[in-house]
Amino acid sequence: MILAAFFLLVVLMPGVENADNMEKMSRGDKFETRKEQPNIAPVGGVNGVKSPDENDEDTEKQLGKNEEDTETQLGKNEENTEKQLGKNQEETEKQLGKNDDGTEKQLGKDQEDTEKQLGKNQEETEKQVVKGQDDTEKEVAKDAEKQPAKGQKDTDAEQSDAADKPIVKKEETAKKETDITLESVVEQLRAVQAELAQLKKDAATQSKSSSNAVAPPPATRRYPTVKFRSYQSRKRILITGGTGFVGSHLTDKLMLDGHEVVVLDNQFTGRRRNVEHWIGHPNFELVHHDIVNPYLVE
Repeated sequence: MILAAFFLLVVLMPGVENADNMEKMSRGDKFETRKEQPNIAPVGGVNGVKSPDENDEDTEKQLGKNEEDTETQLGKNEENTEKQLGKNQEETEKQLGKNDDGTEKQLGKDQEDTEKQLGKNQEETEKQVVKGQDDTEKEVAKDAEKQPAKGQKDTDAEQSDAADKPIVKKEETAKKETDITLESVVEQLRAVQAELAQLKKDAATQSKSSSNAVAPPPATRRYPTVKFRSYQSRKRILITGGTGFVGSHLTDKLMLDGHEVVVLDNQFTGRRRNVEHWIGHPNFELVHHDIVNPYLVE
């Protein structure tokens, strides 16, 4: 707009002066010819309007000032952002440190409780095995005492009934009866030895598995009725997070279907009471373990 006004002033001013001269000529008046003046705009511009060069300089100065202000503002914003990020990072590190300390304390406490429980269960198992072994030996000794006495009575009765037979025949019969009695006693002793070996093997297996497993409750407990499956159709299934909401329902479904289930859970969010009605069942095993650590299972 400033340039347009400047252009109109420069172009129209000579036309106005020529029109005034023509009017004077028609009236017969004298007029003076306008001296040509160089078309040089004053320093302040025409009628106080700045020239384009001055406007460009002002624009460049304003742009430079705006650019400096922008750079200063950006520098301040970056400094504030870096300070805020540093403060947030420090707060996050402090919070993570507190969470790590709390987690380590909880893990240590759980591990101590588990070790105490496992030690107690192992002692009870050893006592039970020793007691069973003593009872078995007593029964075997009692049966061994009864069996020869019974055999001797039978032999005496036969000898009394066969008094009319030769003495040699009586001795052979008694010897045969004695051999039969000794063989039966030996068979019973072998059966007892095999049973004792099986009990020791079961106790060793239970002691090995109890290093990570939770001890079962007493055997007198009643459990829900499960489906019977043969060895070929029964599966051994591992469920991680089995004490949670979803895992406990999946455990119930598989147990009722007759499968063997091993539940692995650190019980941070799950609850032991969700699967407590299966603890002690032959097809169920609960292991307190975190899956971030390796775990070997048969």
